[in-house]
Amino acid sequence: MAPRIIDTIKQDHRDLEAYYDKIVNSKDPDEQTRFQNQFTWELARHSHAEELIVYPAFEKYLREGHAMAEKDRGEHQAVKEELKRFQNTNVSNPQFIPIIKDLMDNLSQHIKEEETHDLIKLEEALSTEESESMSKQFGRMKALVPSRSHPSAPNKPPFETAVGLLTAPIDHIADFFRKFPDNTALDDSDDNKSGDTELVDISFFEGPLNIKWNHASEDQPTDDLQEATIDNPNKLGDGVVVGAELSVGPTLGGPQRAHSLPSRRKSKHASFDRTATVRQYGQQLAKKNNIIVSVKESPPTIDLSSLEGTGYPESGASGSLQSASSTTNVVQKSYFYPPDPEQPDWKPFPMSSIYIMMLILVSITLAVVQEYLCQRSIALEKEGTGLISYDRVSEIPTAEFFCWKYLPTIVMVSYGVLWQITDYEVKRLEPYYQLSQPTGNTAAKTINLDYISLWSYIVPYKSLRYRHWAVFVSSLGAVLATTVAPSLQNPSVAPILNPKCDPKGKCHGQHKFFVQIHPVWSRILTACLILVAVFALILLFQLRRKSGLLTDPKGIAGIASMATKSHILTDFTGMEEARHDEIHKRLKNRRYLLYKSTIWQGEYMRHAESDPYTEHKVESPHPVILRRNPGIAFIISLVIFLVLIPVITYTDVNVVVTKVPWLPTLITTIIKQLWSTLEFSVRMLEPFYVLSRGNARPELTLTLDYKGTPYGLLPFQAFFNRHYLVALLGLGSVLGDILTVTASSLYLKDETPRSFVVSSTLSIIITAFLIFSASLVLVQRRHAFLPREPSTIASILAFIFQSRMLDDFIGTERFSNSEMEAMLIAKNKRYGLGWFKGRDKKPHCAVDEEPMLSRYVHGVSYIRAQAPWEQDIGV
Repeated sequence: MAPRIIDTIKQDHRDLEAYYDKIVNSKDPDEQTRFQNQFTWELARHSHAEELIVYPAFEKYLREGHAMAEKDRGEHQAVKEELKRFQNTNVSNPQFIPIIKDLMDNLSQHIKEEETHDLIKLEEALSTEESESMSKQFGRMKALVPSRSHPSAPNKPPFETAVGLLTAPIDHIADFFRKFPDNTALDDSDDNKSGDTELVDISFFEGPLNIKWNHASEDQPTDDLQEATIDNPNKLGDGVVVGAELSVGPTLGGPQRAHSLPSRRKSKHASFDRTATVRQYGQQLAKKNNIIVSVKESPPTIDLSSLEGTGYPESGASGSLQSASSTTNVVQKSYFYPPDPEQPDWKPFPMSSIYIMMLILVSITLAVVQEYLCQRSIALEKEGTGLISYDRVSEIPTAEFFCWKYLPTIVMVSYGVLWQITDYEVKRLEPYYQLSQPTGNTAAKTINLDYISLWSYIVPYKSLRYRHWAVFVSSLGAVLATTVAPSLQNPSVAPILNPKCDPKGKCHGQHKFFVQIHPVWSRILTACLILVAVFALILLFQLRRKSGLLTDPKGIAGIASMATKSHILTDFTGMEEARHDEIHKRLKNRRYLLYKSTIWQGEYMRHAESDPYTEHKVESPHPVILRRNPGIAFIISLVIFLVLIPVITYTDVNVVVTKVPWLPTLITTIIKQLWSTLEFSVRMLEPFYVLSRGNARPELTLTLDYKGTPYGLLPFQAFFNRHYLVALLGLGSVLGDILTVTASSLYLKDETPRSFVVSSTLSIIITAFLIFSASLVLVQRRHAFLPREPSTIASILAFIFQSRMLDDFIGTERFSNSEMEAMLIAKNKRYGLGWFKGRDKKPHCAVDEEPMLSRYVHGVSYIRAQAPWEQDIGV
């Protein structure tokens, strides 16, 4: 259930107060700078969201709402002016602390009035559903508004909305170059601190802090304990060797070593500081002693729930409510890991520094060439000529005609393909980059993250919300390079009539037509190319992060090998038939990380933010493009385009091409992006489709991953594997790029008869091929053959958590894909997706080795149909 609007705003207020405390109490200028940016970022977004969501609600629902809103807007204006002064003040300025104290004095009074009067009045006027809906709108709006203070901007919709949407992208790009607290606003990890001194205020722990040392004492050297932690491949989960167990809360019995705490007054921000302190202390203890540290946050010693009412929700694998008698043993464990001195950094070639610098060089070169041609065209125009002069198109030499009509579009399409290759790899590997951070990240931003199956134009918004800056700049650069640049190029080169010709068409010895560069379209294209180069430069710095990968994590086998040493699989108990939103509810309170080539459980979070992307309920197990209505709509759009080609080409409607010359290219680039979404979806599903038929070979399923197959090679690899539908779609992707080139030449006046017929005929044939292929995909793959879309790491882990085949993957986390494939082929086993008897001897829907109990039928549970006595399994 989503929080009410008053709770959401109060939480923002507590966060701002906590950031303020960090700034005024810190003696570290770097930390002050980071929290200065964090405070500004949070307060600016909070203020804009209130003015756009909350204050209009005052005016709508409350009789005195207009006066309340005007009063609050006035207070906001004063705060914005002080915030602007604060955000521009360096921490070394003697006025830095006095400025934020003055700001906080005014802000505190505003917060008090809001919480004790304004928001209470609003809540009284709202239903629970309206309040929760407004809370979600408030959160979404914060992702779209400026992140710096602009006091001169309007403070009322719709003008504030319009100005904010224009200003926000500039602020968000500038945020790339600002320092923020590491990982999250609450993260106090010691990555940027030197030495082993534990500068942690542990007074925020409730009750005594107890530490139980395992296998090594505090005074013993623990250099070889880390090896024991990682290199014990006896059975599943044997990689977890906890070196120290911390208990936060009431004293537990047993042979523990209690660290008494000084009696101190608790901060009013104890919830924030407790979370930050647990993380910092656990991480520092792991680093200092080179051990895995577990932290238990225990419930009260006296369990009042045993008297009457419900018990505490258990944090274990099932996540169900337990009886009151068992609640006294409930704990939530967090795990912290020592730094990996040899953290690997495998990345594919399209993400390497050489490739990104090549993209920068190509972008700048194209911009320079475009500007040179523009300047040259302007100079020739003054001389009364153009880049190409002619009376009839057929008189133009073939080489010059090709350079005019086809070469520029070919170059731009090829340039877009180069960018798209990098963008795809960045989106595919972002979950691993998030996992490889010192404390990992939340499930929604790591193992439950999916960018691949999204339409390319939606990715920038989602990545901006998640603050995944590498994906954000990569996806924006790809949109500009694949859609905007080709669309701008076509109108930038255009033929014009010689102005010296008389109305009768006589040109007195001069040529009748000139090919010139349109200055406006050309300058816009040049600016676009320069912007893409800037994005590539930002991406170059973003990709200096380490991936934590030793090799390409291909297919089901690659993910399975990362899950055999930790206890992560216990988080997926009962999730074999779960939807993505149900998996998110199970995992949302846990952080995960990639350490020593294994995915581990990290910190347990008592309070997790809501996430509309992962909480959205989706009944269909297929990506959007493969569902019936979207798939039919895509095919209909292709049919309409097919009909328009001869209409535009051979009738008077072709005047459209002269009025909006960029339109055909824009339409074909959008078709290509949709086709890429369809192709990637089928790529992803193909191994699972083969598994659903049973008796499948490992090299064609478990280690197969078409998602990482380079552009152009997919049709050949899929054809060799006899996956003909995938090969057909891969060929369609190449033909889609050719369609972009031919569609830009559908105007007879600017073509020779031969080139005109070739362009129009190819456009018709390619479009017909795309219609046929898309229809075949919809017929062959529309039916559900698995319980959910396997687009995330979590989705795949939920398929294998009880698989017997996991024994074969123990100790393989450092294997390359070829070594993994050779190992599985040598075992000569066959695999499937359906109902199997798992490691616990109970039926599970899984990817596992044969024999299979039953094939998977969507919507029909084998447990309920064949083994009703097991129906509590998986519920």
